[in-house]
Amino acid sequence: MNPWLARNLVYRPATWLRGEPVFAMLRRYEESQWWAPGRLAAAQERHLVEILRYAVGSTAHYAAVAREVGVDPLKAEASDLLRLPLLTKTDLVEHGDSLRGPIPSWQTSWKTTGGSTGVAVRLSKDRRATAAEQAASWRSYGWYGIRPGDRQARFWGTPQTQRTKVRYAAIDFVLNRDRFSAFAFRRDDLGRYYARVAKM
Repeated sequence: MNPWLARNLVYRPATWLRGEPVFAMLRRYEESQWWAPGRLAAAQERHLVEILRYAVGSTAHYAAVAREVGVDPLKAEASDLLRLPLLTKTDLVEHGDSLRGPIPSWQTSWKTTGGSTGVAVRLSKDRRATAAEQAASWRSYGWYGIRPGDRQARFWGTPQTQRTKVRYAAIDFVLNRDRFSAFAFRRDDLGRYYARVAKM
């Protein structure tokens, strides 16, 4: 698909319909990457404090942890992060519900990690978090001249069920990309990948 059409008539409307401000965040990220170190550090600390106060004030897990170590949810500062215990994958698996904030389920989506360390983790993300992840990815792709809507090929996990195949086919269409299996690298697989890329 033509990159301009993919960016402006497919991907941009899709993010708007989902309530994900990807393009607005991308503009801010592209601007902030050039800030002076002091300004960038101040912004990072400010955002860290916002995240910390939200966590200890809005999730059962961190509210309990904050009480144990004496962190006031309304007055938490960046230095208080050092007083909180590290969060492990086991914590995410066993205490996922108590780590979720009060966000309506219709404003969230689920993402499962690949399980490369032996434990797959299922995470709930709100629309803003999903948009931030996409915007940060597009900023880094931009360093190599790749913009939203540009034709792409990705080596990625491939869906196994019919339902996930349909879902990921829709996602790949919106993102104007071809998905190649990250688990199939026989000579004939590579030949098929090359032939598909050559037609892009």
